[in-house]
Amino acid sequence: MESGEILNSRISYYTSLAKEVFSKQPDNFVDFVHNPEAVSMGDELLTEEMSTGYNYVHKNKYPMPEEQGTILYSVYSQRHSHFGEVLARMESLKIIDNNFKFYLRGTKIVGDYRDLELVDRPLVLGSGKTVKTLESVEGTLAFRPKDGAQAVEIAAFLVRQARRIKGGYRMADVRASLDLESLIEPIGFEVAVANIITFKNGDIITLKQKSAIDEEGFRSSKIPINRKLYKYLISGEVKP
Repeated sequence: MESGEILNSRISYYTSLAKEVFSKQPDNFVDFVHNPEAVSMGDELLTEEMSTGYNYVHKNKYPMPEEQGTILYSVYSQRHSHFGEVLARMESLKIIDNNFKFYLRGTKIVGDYRDLELVDRPLVLGSGKTVKTLESVEGTLAFRPKDGAQAVEIAAFLVRQARRIKGGYRMADVRASLDLESLIEPIGFEVAVANIITFKNGDIITLKQKSAIDEEGFRSSKIPINRKLYKYLISGEVKP
């Protein structure tokens, strides 16, 4: 086959793989989380303007910030073809081989994006102001680089090129484990703080630029994230 045909074939393969994995779980935030207590706690972070958003991950079914040697890239789980093309192009460039896995997380943020996958709900802040929050289920590619050189290549592709592929976010969401900080910092990463609270069946993860959340039950871990996401964390008058 010609090179273009080979690429298209691999895009189709990875697209089908993403669809198979992601379609096994609900693509609605509330149904995916299935934990009213966790949603209530997460929403409290938003109403008290302690965070611009949070993720919910099911216990033992998502790489946590403390896990070493991991790079995470997330987009709405319904965008199967985006994941397919990202993986196929990384493979064609010999950036990856088979060292990745698919995961899912629930996400709720304060914002005003118009993507079709989102469900918007009004939320009244402690100040009395009403804001729009956006709920979604995101698919995540978790890459485990075999060495430092591959870590740099993966991080660079995800930050610089993946968002240009149809279905990518204007503001990419790329996160990495702390042990990779010195390698990927020049590419455009900043170290943020991941605040985590554990429930019976899952965990809430909320990012802050610099501060740990000083509330009972929370633990904190440092995590490199791409620079645009780092800047977003203090939008909406949320303190660093």
